[in-house]
Amino acid sequence: MAETEEALRTPARNVPAARTRAELSLDELGRRAKISKGALVALEKVPLWAGEKGSEARLMLTTSGPAPVEVWRWKLEPGEEYPSHPHQAGVVETVSVTAGQMVLVTDGVEHPVEAGQTATFDGDVAHAYRGAGAGTCHLIMTVHIPPAPAQGPPAQAN
Repeated sequence: MAETEEALRTPARNVPAARTRAELSLDELGRRAKISKGALVALEKVPLWAGEKGSEARLMLTTSGPAPVEVWRWKLEPGEEYPSHPHQAGVVETVSVTAGQMVLVTDGVEHPVEAGQTATFDGDVAHAYRGAGAGTCHLIMTVHIPPAPAQGPPAQAN
């Protein structure tokens, strides 16, 4: 077990340092390496986002395979907002509020989501998550990433 932990600690230290030296964002490194930003966040062991009032988003699980799924745990303090850029076409997000209230903003339209409710939306539009109400909002988010397009066989020379 100690060898496994050390094997995981090494890339967790090296990837962020190398990414910083190369001046690459998580998005750009993920695009170049053909892995999700969420997987990089998990590797680097940092929250995707930490707000000034204590809000945060942490990756809990990333599945492998042709259509990976990321599972995130979010905590949103009242009035604190995380704006997200549009994802690639085909990404679908689902947010399930377990406590409190939030406002989900998709393509400029606000959607209140309360404890016990779930919302699903296409992630290829600008979207944001905002804490609402008087208390902390807790939610679980899943991000469904579409499979990569199938690549045909290499061209044959005549």
